[in-house]
Amino acid sequence: MAEVPAHAAEPVPATRRERADAAVGARVFGLVFGALLALFVASAALFADLSAIRPEGRARFCLFLALVTAYTVAAAVVAARGARRDFAALRGVADTTPERWQRHERRFLDRRGSAVAAAIGLALGLGIERLGASLGEDRSEAWRGLVVWSAILNALLFASIAVLARWTLLEIAALRALGRRVRVSLLDRSALAPFVRAGLRSALLWLLGSSLALTLLADVNEPAVVLSVVAVTLGLGVAALLLPSRGLHERLSAARADELAWVRREIARARAALAASDAASRDEAARLPALLAWEARVADMSAWPFDAPSLMRFALFLLVPLGSWLGAAFVERALDATLAR
Repeated sequence: MAEVPAHAAEPVPATRRERADAAVGARVFGLVFGALLALFVASAALFADLSAIRPEGRARFCLFLALVTAYTVAAAVVAARGARRDFAALRGVADTTPERWQRHERRFLDRRGSAVAAAIGLALGLGIERLGASLGEDRSEAWRGLVVWSAILNALLFASIAVLARWTLLEIAALRALGRRVRVSLLDRSALAPFVRAGLRSALLWLLGSSLALTLLADVNEPAVVLSVVAVTLGLGVAALLLPSRGLHERLSAARADELAWVRREIARARAALAASDAASRDEAARLPALLAWEARVADMSAWPFDAPSLMRFALFLLVPLGSWLGAAFVERALDATLAR
């Protein structure tokens, strides 16, 4: 009889390590944003008149880039810590060869991969900034240093996004492969918690980043643009939730099919025993109610590791980008109304 996880999943609690990850992420965000802001203000004080630098136009855009860059660096740190922890948690429950495990482990410990991803993102950011200049973007500013800062911050932002994407894809690949080999018990699915944590964490990190990007659209009076970005953001969140568990989903689907095939064979035997009158046949037929109940439970089993509380948390995550855009639009309108008086 095949072993599959129980139908009712236990909620995935916020562990002490996950809370520590959040604290580390907050510190990294504060340090990076504080450093960028201090350097920006110091350079403006040295090379320009601070009174000419207003929180609008390119100056406002640079401050926004610094904010998103700081968040993305912090998100990459949190993603790396969580990915290593969830990967290690599966070591005792995955039927995989030592060579295959070490191959995954080397990728998690390889710092060169992050350096290469950062270099690619840096080049991409500079290329996008250069493309904007070649398309005739208006760069008439009170301080030309804003153009330099825009290029620097754009490059740093894409470098941090590339590192975050690298960690997300690395974890997805490892968990998809291990998900097909995880040993699971019928009544205990605690071994599946790393898959749920990985999906929720990735979804939250990317949706929070997308919500910051959506704040730029507060000034855009193009509903089609806003709806397109929101749709892409929601799709990204769903993909981040499901992809780490894709291999496990295949495993659970196959295991559920095997279990249903077994229990239906047993039901057929018990049903055939109803026609007999000997004691052994009566004992066999007496199993029929339990087998029918078990068949109904297995047929109703989800082939994904997510329980109702986890899905509720994810639904709340999906509201973050839309809520941030609506909040930014409301604040923008309120400020405009106040300043117009």
